[in-house]
Amino acid sequence: MRLREVLDTRFFVEHFYSDEAETRRKTSQKVRDLIKRKEGLLSTIVIGEAVQMICEKAGKEEAETCFHSLARSGLLIQDLDQDIAREAGLLKCQHRNVPMSDCVNRGNGHNQRCKGNLR
Repeated sequence: MRLREVLDTRFFVEHFYSDEAETRRKTSQKVRDLIKRKEGLLSTIVIGEAVQMICEKAGKEEAETCFHSLARSGLLIQDLDQDIAREAGLLKCQHRNVPMSDCVNRGNGHNQRCKGNLR
């Protein structure tokens, strides 16, 4: 069995927004290959960070579109929960000085219908 490859946040920012067509072509091919071989691993915290970065760069609507693209990509998603990661990324976009881990915890609380405030 081959080792899985973990894709990071910067990879997806380049995948969606590189100014270089060749970079976008290569990242798209890499994702397709990893999906085909079932070797690509995507952490839900990476989804959250990518959503945050895209939200800051292109706005909430584009961040939501990219979120759905990642969630449906066919990559193996590990840990957390997709909705928590999305919520954490959007919270981080709105509250830039709050650590991502706090946003993940708040996103988890929101998902579980818990009360709480983001400082």
